[in-house]
Amino acid sequence: MGFHKVKAVMNKRKSLRQHNLDFFKDAAPPIHQRLIAVKPTSKLVFDDSGEPDIVIGGKGRYNGHATGYAAEQLETFWKNPQRFQVTPPKPYPVKGQFFDAYTNRFLKKVLDRAEAGGIGFFDGHRTRDSYFLLIFGAGLGKHIDELINETHCQSLMVVEPNLETFVHSLEVYDWHEMGLKIHQRGGTVNFLLENDPQRLANSIIGSLRLSNPCSADGYMFFIHEETPLVHQTFEIIRNEIFAAFYQMGPFYDQALMVRNAYKILRSGKERLFVRQKEKSVDMPAFIIGSGPSLDPSMALIREMADRAVIISSGSSIRPLVKNGIVPDFQVETENIDVLPIISQVVEDHDLSDVCLVAASSVDPSILEYFSDAIYYFRSSLPPFPVFCDSQENCLEDPDPTVVNASLSFAQDAGFREIYFFGVDMGAKETGPHHAEDTYHYLPGAIVVPETLDFRIPMQANFGGTCNTSKGLFIARNNLARAMAQNSAGRQYFNCSDGVLIDGALPLRLEDVSLPARNGDKKKLVKELIDGFPVYGREQFDRDWEPERLIGAIDAFMDTLIGDFKNAAPFQDKAYLTKMMETVRPGIDSPAILSDRSEGFATLTFQGTALMLLIIFEYYLNRVAEPEKIEEFANIGVEEFTDSLNHLRRLAIAMIEDPINAGPPESDRSSSTIREFSDTPDTKADIPRNAPCPCGSGKKFKHCHGKIG
Repeated sequence: MGFHKVKAVMNKRKSLRQHNLDFFKDAAPPIHQRLIAVKPTSKLVFDDSGEPDIVIGGKGRYNGHATGYAAEQLETFWKNPQRFQVTPPKPYPVKGQFFDAYTNRFLKKVLDRAEAGGIGFFDGHRTRDSYFLLIFGAGLGKHIDELINETHCQSLMVVEPNLETFVHSLEVYDWHEMGLKIHQRGGTVNFLLENDPQRLANSIIGSLRLSNPCSADGYMFFIHEETPLVHQTFEIIRNEIFAAFYQMGPFYDQALMVRNAYKILRSGKERLFVRQKEKSVDMPAFIIGSGPSLDPSMALIREMADRAVIISSGSSIRPLVKNGIVPDFQVETENIDVLPIISQVVEDHDLSDVCLVAASSVDPSILEYFSDAIYYFRSSLPPFPVFCDSQENCLEDPDPTVVNASLSFAQDAGFREIYFFGVDMGAKETGPHHAEDTYHYLPGAIVVPETLDFRIPMQANFGGTCNTSKGLFIARNNLARAMAQNSAGRQYFNCSDGVLIDGALPLRLEDVSLPARNGDKKKLVKELIDGFPVYGREQFDRDWEPERLIGAIDAFMDTLIGDFKNAAPFQDKAYLTKMMETVRPGIDSPAILSDRSEGFATLTFQGTALMLLIIFEYYLNRVAEPEKIEEFANIGVEEFTDSLNHLRRLAIAMIEDPINAGPPESDRSSSTIREFSDTPDTKADIPRNAPCPCGSGKKFKHCHGKIG
């Protein structure tokens, strides 16, 4: 190659590098700063034909041919694309699968009509289309364009833990052009230049949850280079992917919570929680959970009862009072099934000296047993925008369990020294799942079996292992995050013999020592309670605006139904981007409060709408015969519209008469579970010219093996 030609090529690479850096400087300044700081020890080299490679320690990463390396990878990949797959949605009863009554009705009607119309389904996806595409390893970019083109992805995530490799790619791959292509189809691109598996997994799961959980099924991922980091990250994702769907609130729960809040707050006499975390309460707080390690803690808690403010969490109140310990605060979060727990306590014990700290949506039937109550809002639930105009009235991080709410209350009320007892977040392999005197062991107790499914091994607080459940796994992580965000000026001690909780110092019972007090605890607790303002009737009358709420319901439903009706062709997954702009799975508090009525409508219907779309997408992507896709889509549109209009009528009736109207109790019908005919899992399993296994008499390539 002549001197002038070599110089022209070098200038072209230099120009492309600067072009890419300018792109990152504008689109992602933090990434730009990291890239310009890299001083590679590896070397980008080219052969006489201009083929690039990266030389590390004298050895070429791609054997001198990056293009050919990528082509071979892609050929292998397309034979069996790697995708996440969810459990097939089927009408209940199905063990371990839950849809609300309205979603189940939609599912059953859609499948009945599909069966009547002779529409069959594959076990796996019919095409290569995927809303999400995760590329683990950017390399020199030779594999990226084909993946984007074949999947028609709307959300691209590029992971490259090796910054040197990414810097080299700037000279040979046009990242700006790639970003423009995704942007023009209405999609998004995220870059994760990260080498910590937990942070990577959190980012991937979080992106799925907050942008479009409807497309988790079929989420495609391409691995450019097998490394320990890849395996560690995907092991975490496999164990934690359920978090992308956790607490997807169904309509029944959301509507019930609005009705409960209406019943509670209309008195105009209830105290409203206000954050006071900058305050400093001159006494420790004991947060009490109902884990099995609470039993051996009773003597110590009783001994220290006048030296600490005792905050009992949900079902922990029964073992406390049976052991002669009256908590100062009882924290509750649930909108239903709380009365059975409290009623077992008040049969033999007076709770009038206990102050209730509860979500504004709590089951109102328990209120008569407490003389004082403080109500907080949860920013992800519809009562928040209806009755509240400030995040200061919300506990900062109260989910998903009542112990999370207890910690948030202690922090937000100004406690600086916090101890955990019975906060096991799981159970030992051969031990009990709750403290001895908890409600869970009583005859007729309402216990959800999934909450006692302890299969996830975790490091134990005092060494060894302890198993946790999916729900408690999330709860434990949220406790750790809440402490990390509020650690300044605070101390946390975990005296529970359960799962280790990051941020709380393990402290054995025999090492707990608190100074004696001068009998001022009762006064301190009263001052705490009196410090919270009353939510007056005037405020209630200003906040409860039925006409505005009904208008917001109509606007939300009209928009969502209109978006769906106009979404065809559904094979283009860009329609889901539009749908998510209305459903807004990642809506935050500022957006909710910017238009409170609109925020109410979004939160009320969001969970059930997402579940309807998950079901529709699952089966749409598996319609076996291409000519049947439009027919199935039409069924989906009709039933989706009917379902949303049904919810609209129920919601409006509830707003018009909150006391007497509302959704029916849970409709757990015994729907027949249909099994679909066996169909090939992947198209690669059957020769293209073989007869199609569906029995049509056609060749596979002309029947269920059609692409597109």
